[in-house]
Amino acid sequence: MKKITREKLDNFWYYYKWYVVGGAVLLITLLLGVHSCTQKVDPDLYVLFAVDTSPNALLVGEMEDWLGGMAEDVNGDGENTAHVMSTTTIDQWNGYSTAAMLVQANSGKAIMYILTDNTYKIMSENGMLQQLSGESEFLEGDRYHLTASGVLSAVPAFEMEEQNYYLCIRKVEGTTFEGKENYITQERLAKEILQKLIDLEQ
Repeated sequence: MKKITREKLDNFWYYYKWYVVGGAVLLITLLLGVHSCTQKVDPDLYVLFAVDTSPNALLVGEMEDWLGGMAEDVNGDGENTAHVMSTTTIDQWNGYSTAAMLVQANSGKAIMYILTDNTYKIMSENGMLQQLSGESEFLEGDRYHLTASGVLSAVPAFEMEEQNYYLCIRKVEGTTFEGKENYITQERLAKEILQKLIDLEQ
């Protein structure tokens, strides 16, 4: 076998280096894509956190841990997980706008909502929330008063918050969500978690 000389390697690199670099970038991108698909997170519970301004990442992370701990392992992966999707009514470019929040509510995967006074009012006025049932003084028609009930003490980041928060459940019956297994499952999980929160009241 002939030895590959340094001159031949230099010559190859001079003429083909951009092909090699491009091929390497393409290969890395492909491997990352395959890895992200195989490691894709499939949470058990989806929650829409609709607030007036962007929530901090710490609060969202703590909420995911807290709610995930109460969720049933519906996807069968051996873990209890929740994904909190945050949306706001104040857009940094357009000012006050409910459009993004309503789009997320109408097309997202979440049936369980955590709302502020303002976002609750918007959702309720749009007829999106179902009446809740249970035995608690903090249940008020279509909302459960998370702040007043004291259950939010389990989420340290909420201690810095100065507004009211409510748990609400999106209507499924009579909507485009009706009859769809994933939304039925999310509705059941939301009702189970509501009951668990009522049981935890202080």
